[in-house]
Amino acid sequence: KAVLVQVPLRHYFAMSSDEAYLRWYYLGQQPKRGKVAKLAPGSHHAAESLLACLADHGEELGRFDVWVHSDSHSGYMLLKEVEGLVAARFEDDAGHYEIQLRLEEHRRICSEEQVKIPKSYFGIGIMRGKRGHNHGTLWRSATQLGASFTFTIGQRYDKEEGDTLDSTRLIPYFPCEDWAEFVRVRPQRALLVGVEMGGTPLPEFKHPECCVYLLGAEDHGLPAVVRQACQHVVSIPSVRTESYNVAVAGSLLMYDRLMKDSRSSQLVGTHGIGNECNVSGQRQTSGCHGCISECGRGLLILLSAPWNCLFGISRPAAASS
Repeated sequence: KAVLVQVPLRHYFAMSSDEAYLRWYYLGQQPKRGKVAKLAPGSHHAAESLLACLADHGEELGRFDVWVHSDSHSGYMLLKEVEGLVAARFEDDAGHYEIQLRLEEHRRICSEEQVKIPKSYFGIGIMRGKRGHNHGTLWRSATQLGASFTFTIGQRYDKEEGDTLDSTRLIPYFPCEDWAEFVRVRPQRALLVGVEMGGTPLPEFKHPECCVYLLGAEDHGLPAVVRQACQHVVSIPSVRTESYNVAVAGSLLMYDRLMKDSRSSQLVGTHGIGNECNVSGQRQTSGCHGCISECGRGLLILLSAPWNCLFGISRPAAASS
């Protein structure tokens, strides 16, 4: 049998006295955590007035594209391309009309002059990290492995530990209160690379020239909505469990970038790619890669040696045949 559902007439015909609000949020942010501003009463508003409202509240419209959901097109479209008025949606719980806008950073292609610039940079940070010693360890690794800056988003720890280099003296550190603040201060045109299980395996990953590496918290990782905002998601293979300590994961990521960098011959503590160096009395011609390989074999020999040898207990000489 049919059931008649009565819908209030105000859902279809707005009165001029109806309150209306504009809510906007950044890609990677939950709409409920966005900003809200009051609009003129009514259920329909011109796109120009909405853009003016964003500008009045300090949003950089030259940096961000503004998207609005279109019911008629069943998808998002650029606000500046909307013809006519933008319809607001009545929110039953709040009792007012609301228009939601999503802000996304422009994805422009760099010009030839910018591509020719040899300098690259990267930053690394943790979202909602909760242990100070993990942050301190990562900051030290970031300083040693060439990061240009570090950052946090919504940190949950009180005291930072483990940063024996006092890295904030050497590279900038940016504490961001939430995702919205991070989006506003992150470098323009630097690609966002999330570090999370299920992404591109690190050995296959080509690091962008300019990027920002983002690691998730120790207990929850990166939220799905944040992973969607990343241009790349990379994962680190393992032999057993997939989950790494966050400071270890970030250090491995930066070391991989360093080893894949054509300028790694300038590293401190190496003899340069392709130069000769002496390890265990032998001359190696493969540079630091040869050193690492030789040291790895030496470590395996050490670990497989009998305990009495490690503690200096002499072994009886083998009988000669």
